[in-house]
Amino acid sequence: MSLPKPTQADQAPDTAPFTAVTDAAQNKTKAELIEELTLMRQQIAKLQAAEEHHLQVEKALLASQERFTRMAQQIQDGIIIIENGKVVYVNDRASEIFGYSKEELKDLSRIEIADPDEEERLIKIFRDAANGKDMPEALEFWIVHKDGTQRCIHSRHSINTKDNKIIGRYVIITDVTERRWTEEMLERRNRELESLNRASQTLISTLDLDEVLINVLEEVRWLLNVVASSIWLQDPDTGELVCRQATGPESDKVRGWRVEPGQGFVGLAAIEGQSLIISDTHADGRHFKGVDQKTGLNLRSILSVPLRAKEGVIGVLQVVDTKANRFQPTDMTLLEPLATTAAMVIENAQLYTQVRQEAETNRALLNEVNHRVKNNLTSIMGIIELEMQHPHKDLADYQATLQDLQSRIRGLATVHNLLSATQWQPLDMDKLILEVIHAALSGSPIRQNIEVNVTDLEQPILLGPKHATALALIINELTTNSIKHAFPEREAGQITVDITIQPREDVIHITFRDNGGGWPENVLAGKGDNVGLRLVRMTLRSPMRGTLELYNDDGAVITLTFKHRLD
Repeated sequence: MSLPKPTQADQAPDTAPFTAVTDAAQNKTKAELIEELTLMRQQIAKLQAAEEHHLQVEKALLASQERFTRMAQQIQDGIIIIENGKVVYVNDRASEIFGYSKEELKDLSRIEIADPDEEERLIKIFRDAANGKDMPEALEFWIVHKDGTQRCIHSRHSINTKDNKIIGRYVIITDVTERRWTEEMLERRNRELESLNRASQTLISTLDLDEVLINVLEEVRWLLNVVASSIWLQDPDTGELVCRQATGPESDKVRGWRVEPGQGFVGLAAIEGQSLIISDTHADGRHFKGVDQKTGLNLRSILSVPLRAKEGVIGVLQVVDTKANRFQPTDMTLLEPLATTAAMVIENAQLYTQVRQEAETNRALLNEVNHRVKNNLTSIMGIIELEMQHPHKDLADYQATLQDLQSRIRGLATVHNLLSATQWQPLDMDKLILEVIHAALSGSPIRQNIEVNVTDLEQPILLGPKHATALALIINELTTNSIKHAFPEREAGQITVDITIQPREDVIHITFRDNGGGWPENVLAGKGDNVGLRLVRMTLRSPMRGTLELYNDDGAVITLTFKHRLD
């Protein structure tokens, strides 16, 4: 079958529309056509201008976005942008603070990364915000880093609204962990300084040995918040260390326990005469497990501090905890001054007990010991109270205060030992001054290179216990001042003490000098006294009723003048 051939009508194109347009154009005047063409050109120009403006805006937006990204990556704070409830941007610093990748952070909520102790507080804040309450513009809370460590962050946010609805938040995050730790450490150290003052007052309250030991241990537990503490005293007959008193779980099982010198950390601290910090007993083969086995406690951290008296080490103060890495050098620095005071009190409490048992023949000696111990501890209290009036700027300043306190206690201990050796009889002034200077120099790295010259009196000048103690405090303070200010960056130095007496007036002149840079001008003008000079002035004024003069002569010079008394 063949197809039908197309007709002429089928082959002709349909020109009707074109014809109609052409006819319409022909019907318009030339002026109208020109006007339409002009309008079309204007519209095209507007479209081109709009397109060019769009490209410029798009280029500016990309440049702005690039600048923001570059700034956000370089800033020291973390930045998180939240839109419609979802995290849409996280910078590198935020990822570093939290420890999670940017993608991981987009899937985590603040509750999930918060420290468990903070969850309840944060949930309440977010719940209140959801119920219409204003959300704090800034929050500070602890988080758990991905590596498991704790960090403290300061979070600030601003909101982005549209039609009075919150559509996004910009969150700025600052890692304030170091600041918070420093603040907490300073607060803790200030509380500890107050506790040292209270501990001294508590120790003064009794000379009963058992009560003294209990007071010491209770103060130690309060200061360091540890699981248990104990005091081990040396048995003079066997040389063994005996646990005389203990606090904490199963303390009854520990009292009376005996260890050989060098056995365990208690014996090691006693035989070496050095404080020991054991961060983890599980990693130290020297740990004596007998106490652990007897008490059932899994002791991990141990701090042992020797108790030093005039005869040497008389025992050990030990604190323990079930957590590893519990004790730091700052804890040892805190405990050592207390141990020095405790050793002095323990020694005198032991002496008190012994003398009390010797009946009436030694009553006078007993009263003198009691009086002198209280005077010494009252002096320590006064020193601590004076130090507490001095504001501490930072942890280093606080540690320097504790070192100064330890030096002053060491000076008291020196005169205490000398008086004990003479059964509280008057002391030779020149020998006392020499002993105190050498004791103060014992902590200086250049002590071997400091030349000390003290007038060797042909006729001894004797001082009673009260004035000997006062003079020891003054000489110790002046020596410490020379170490700190005259010889800080020198390899050698010289201290000279000249002693003269005016027999008729019975007046003593002591001139103490070093070969350092001399007193500062403000000190010479009486306007720059530090804690040490205030202590010197106060002690010289009472009980010695003396005066002083400061001047420079190839170094710092101070002259003390007071009436000779045998108390």
